[in-house]
Amino acid sequence: MDTAPDHCYGPKNGRSEMKQIVYLLSLLCIVCQAAPLDSQSFRAAMDAHRIGTLELPSEQSELTKYRYAFVAGFLNEGLVGYFHDNRRALLDFGIPDYLIEAPIYPPSINTVEANAQFVLEQLKKLRQKGDQKLVVIGHSKGSVELFTTAMHAPDFITEGVEALILVQSAFGSGVADYMVTGKPAVDHRMPFLARKVVATAGLLESHLHSLIKDGMESLTHLKTNELLSKLMLSDKESIPQISDKLYFIRGWEEPGHNPLKGITEILKPTAWYLATYFCKSKTIDGRIYGLNDGLVCLEDQSVAGIGTILTTLSADHADLMTTIPTSNQSSDIRINLMAAIVHGLAQ
Repeated sequence: MDTAPDHCYGPKNGRSEMKQIVYLLSLLCIVCQAAPLDSQSFRAAMDAHRIGTLELPSEQSELTKYRYAFVAGFLNEGLVGYFHDNRRALLDFGIPDYLIEAPIYPPSINTVEANAQFVLEQLKKLRQKGDQKLVVIGHSKGSVELFTTAMHAPDFITEGVEALILVQSAFGSGVADYMVTGKPAVDHRMPFLARKVVATAGLLESHLHSLIKDGMESLTHLKTNELLSKLMLSDKESIPQISDKLYFIRGWEEPGHNPLKGITEILKPTAWYLATYFCKSKTIDGRIYGLNDGLVCLEDQSVAGIGTILTTLSADHADLMTTIPTSNQSSDIRINLMAAIVHGLAQ
């Protein structure tokens, strides 16, 4: 399984001042408890499950220890199979169905902050259903909404949540920047077909803008940086309470990769766009490439200095939480991911 390095990259033109502030404030977390999941063991567990050697918990007390919840991302209303394989894997591992909750679908038209309150209300209802602490898995915009929820409500997170697992978080997306502002404009640096597709998508979004305006704008780098700066000022005391509960799982793919393994066709044009204009570059096989998952740059899938980056996988933005045909990877990657989560929490 291919991976990218598990360290944080800065933006293409250098780490922003806001992210430096986030990092410095995160040093408040020196008194945090050790996080129950760690990156080395997590990746080893994924690989062990892939080859059939991972021992998952079998005792009833372990299988009924947590209640699992999922928070969907942007435009979740139109996705088929969101979290299907992930939830099915939990059942196959022996987790009772009454502890696997139906996904939470925050309205895509809302801003991140508006949905954070909605998510908190839903999580409080789930916490009241039993003694089990929550394990909450968010994806994309849903991950950012979970992060915002945690910053606003650290006491609830401390008391009621075992882990917040943020998958391919969208802490700013160059695709959203383009859809909202039209900048940077596409040019000859992108392949011709990818250039035309991105330009057409921008025109389509302009017709739908009134319907999804607030939700889309909240994913731009401008709005995300404003949100993070605000959180670091108003809720900075939350960082020591929540940092050991936060886990990031990142993904990236090359748009020109082997089509049987690489990025799904619908995301290749936006992957080229991000690689060309936004993402931190890395030389791969002699070619300079900006690492991203088709919708979000690698460096925008976590918050520097807060939480734990569990792993960085060879996966596009659809691969870890949706099924074929939205994803072009088999269910194995999603099942292995869930196995590592269950195994890690049982240790």
